[in-house]
Amino acid sequence: TGTNNDALWVFVKYYHPDDTEWRHATMSIAGTNPTGFGAPSGLVDVIVPKDKKGFFLQRSEANAGGGTVNLSDLSGDNQYVTFTWDYGHDSDALVAAGGTAIDVANAALDFKIFAIEMVYIPEGSFVAMGPGTTTTANSPSAVGGQGFLYNNQSGTKTYTEWWPVDNENAITVYGNALDTPKGYYDISDGPYTIPATFPKGYNPFYLMKYEISQGQYRDFLNNLDSAQAENRCSASASANYCAFATNQATVSNRGGVYRTSSGYGCDLNDNGTPDETTDGEWVAMNFLDSNDLAAFLDWAALRPMTELEFEKAARGPDQTSGDIYVWGTTSLEATTTLADAGTSSELPNQGNLNYTSCSPAGPFRVGSYADAASTRTAAGAGYYGNMNLGGNVVEMAVDVTASDNRLFEGSNGDGVLTSSGYANNPDWPGYSDGAVTTGSQFFRGSSHSLAATSAYVYAHPTYFDLPAGRNTLLGGRGSRTSPTILMTQ
Repeated sequence: TGTNNDALWVFVKYYHPDDTEWRHATMSIAGTNPTGFGAPSGLVDVIVPKDKKGFFLQRSEANAGGGTVNLSDLSGDNQYVTFTWDYGHDSDALVAAGGTAIDVANAALDFKIFAIEMVYIPEGSFVAMGPGTTTTANSPSAVGGQGFLYNNQSGTKTYTEWWPVDNENAITVYGNALDTPKGYYDISDGPYTIPATFPKGYNPFYLMKYEISQGQYRDFLNNLDSAQAENRCSASASANYCAFATNQATVSNRGGVYRTSSGYGCDLNDNGTPDETTDGEWVAMNFLDSNDLAAFLDWAALRPMTELEFEKAARGPDQTSGDIYVWGTTSLEATTTLADAGTSSELPNQGNLNYTSCSPAGPFRVGSYADAASTRTAAGAGYYGNMNLGGNVVEMAVDVTASDNRLFEGSNGDGVLTSSGYANNPDWPGYSDGAVTTGSQFFRGSSHSLAATSAYVYAHPTYFDLPAGRNTLLGGRGSRTSPTILMTQ
């Protein structure tokens, strides 16, 4: 099994009474436990990345080990985590954009502090893509694998089923394995080159431990102005759900994010009263399209993961070939009922993958197959502890085959969206005229209404014949480049 290195990504939004929107707060200084930041000594570290858009809170090296770090058990000031906001920087930026300076002395500012659980994926080699076939240079597996390694040196043809990823250097991918020398191949989409700047998963990164939940997406919508929020949810009037169509009046496939007269809530039990204990805020968010996912990640100062990073998180350094699920084995069991449905303790009666043979139809509570005693297989977890990489909702990840997607350099979001509610990172897929509005459909993982084989580690986007736009199958999670990489750039 892998090493589970949990962390929290913490970011702050503030609201000035003279302003019209919530804005992203900039931290005062970068570094590990820098001046102005505090945490219980010896237990946790505060790590502020170079862009200062938030900070990681994680177990310190001196406190390495398993179990829970419960800060509330401490006494006095030692139980608190403190940070310093660079309001001068944010005020100057606001004035430069035509806004009003931040008056911290005489104005009653409101703050919202958000924390997203992450898993640290360490630097290291792994294998990805595939499988091809060991006997012929024809098309890859029907399950959707696309790449394989081929050696035609000295007239001896040797096929192996995986791309080795041993660094972040550029990768030349060939399209025809019949006459070319040793190298990487993609019979379906080659030839192409994956640039050195494209994140391949060798360098360390953080990845959300769970898929975006319905509660997290509700909070995101409530932090936007009305024009932005309306582009991030299909409900254009109150008493309707964020789902397939405009103004859907009933819950579909357990999609419970609901528009009220004053904002957004969760109403999975469909009784018109949002945010009750059975309203499913812990259920994975479905009905997202790629623009919705990109906007959430930009707002949270995260970024999309790539499909190579997805495979690294699922497989780890395991060199095993064959048809294995994202938890590293072929063991599979379906769920037939849920206990305490819609609550924070929603629990499948059995199983380790939410796929088409499961009931009820729709995503389950994120991480619901895992408990303190479960094995990786029983939890359906990736090598490093990321939950639900297969099942629940299809993961959207930046693939290597589309030329526009290969321009992705892994820039992190800055917490700021366009006035229409779109992400605006120029290197992200779908960027055009100042906004990410035409994102590609790039899928990994599986979902509650796909066959279990789509949860194979290598299952490729071309396997999924999904319609464009919002769909019950679609959700996602975000990543962030490790500060140890950013600090040296």
